[in-house]
Amino acid sequence: MKKLLLLILFAGEAILAQTVDPSKSRCHVFIDYQFIWTLEMIKGENEAVVPVVNIITFAKGQWDLRPEQLHLYKNQRVEAQIERFSIDTGVAGEPYVVPYLKVLGESFIGMDLIGEFTGFEELSQVSIDLADNRFILEAIDCFQYETMVGKINRINFDSPDLRQDYSVLELSLHGKREAWRQHY
Repeated sequence: MKKLLLLILFAGEAILAQTVDPSKSRCHVFIDYQFIWTLEMIKGENEAVVPVVNIITFAKGQWDLRPEQLHLYKNQRVEAQIERFSIDTGVAGEPYVVPYLKVLGESFIGMDLIGEFTGFEELSQVSIDLADNRFILEAIDCFQYETMVGKINRINFDSPDLRQDYSVLELSLHGKREAWRQHY
């Protein structure tokens, strides 16, 4: 009986390993001590895929963000075309749709992306160019993502020491930041 159970467990793990690609996910995140970016691909109206992006900035400053600065790939060669940003106004069916955003330091904003995302249910790579930085978001399991979002929601945004808050919340750094020369 033990051999059968072990065989079933081994077979199940082998099937799971073949069907789950850890480099692709519906959920992506970047976390450091100056920026937090989250992206989740959700099913919207009519089962259409909608990318939802949240930006939290702890750094001072302000930066322009345009749709062409967000790069969502379903594989190495195919990138989604993002047209606009949609911000919830609190009035059902009446979002604020804009062609660019001014990202303010020491603030947060959430938005849906508007564009064509058919076939982009899971992404292989997400990067965002902001000023002189390219933020490469890390693909993570969506259960882990939800847990991480819960921790992010508990950050004391007025804290004098974010590193201590991250430590207490057991919130680790994710993703990668690279120097990037702005081309937009």
